[in-house]
Amino acid sequence: MMRVGHDGCESSANMTDALIDGLVSVFDDIKTGVSMRSFARQHFPSGIEPLQVQVAMYAQGIRYHNSQSRRANNALKGLHKPEEILHSLAAEERSLVYMGRLELKRRRQHAAALAAAKEGRMARLRAEQVVFNETHGLPNLPRIFTPFEADELNLGRPPEDQLEVMPSGLLRHHCTFPNCPDYLVNLSTKNDRDLGFRNGLFRHLRFCRVGSDRSYWPGYHATCVSVYRTHHGADKKKGFVTRVTSRYEVGGRADRLNSRNRNHLVAMTNAMFDFLEQNKNKKNEN
Repeated sequence: MMRVGHDGCESSANMTDALIDGLVSVFDDIKTGVSMRSFARQHFPSGIEPLQVQVAMYAQGIRYHNSQSRRANNALKGLHKPEEILHSLAAEERSLVYMGRLELKRRRQHAAALAAAKEGRMARLRAEQVVFNETHGLPNLPRIFTPFEADELNLGRPPEDQLEVMPSGLLRHHCTFPNCPDYLVNLSTKNDRDLGFRNGLFRHLRFCRVGSDRSYWPGYHATCVSVYRTHHGADKKKGFVTRVTSRYEVGGRADRLNSRNRNHLVAMTNAMFDFLEQNKNKKNEN
């Protein structure tokens, strides 16, 4: 095994330095004469500025940076007219910048138009809601029907516009708010009649779901009627309100309750109890 001491390392380093110096001196002795100036003067007509040729080559290299772009429609132009190349590339760049800015402007205008249209729709809906709230919700409550009452009314109604009572006492396709302009008007659509939906009525009552102090309580009237029929006690009204509101304080319905909605629910349930009591007294009188 060969051992190399410190003297061997130093001699090897000296040899490397000598080799580098020798190679550099060889290349220094070679006079290639290759430069952009000499290249332009040798291969292009007189009067062409070598710097323009170099800039045109650089600009084309940036613009057509891969073989696919260079092959497309013979994109590369000869360098014998560098000014035309630079003017063409500059015009193309200005056009791209302009089209990009124009597209951004169109998008801003489109977004502004959509926002204005949305605000217009919201303003119209808010105006419609004001009118709706005058006849729906406290102090206006829907009339609760019995099958007997519906049968009596159906005697004077056409066969295609019969009232259908739901278990809650409301009607399947008719608004039961007495002050509503569409009171007892058939609001069903063709799909409702063919497929058994109630979308027409729900569209009419859509504003019941809107507003910070209003909320849609699923199955509310059915709950009230069921609790009213089964609840008995000394303070019937208080127990009725407690039992009804407790149905909406658990599970997925609890997130509907905030302070304003809770107050609205309690007030509406109190009014609903009074309404059911009045209905009961009227039936007893009849």
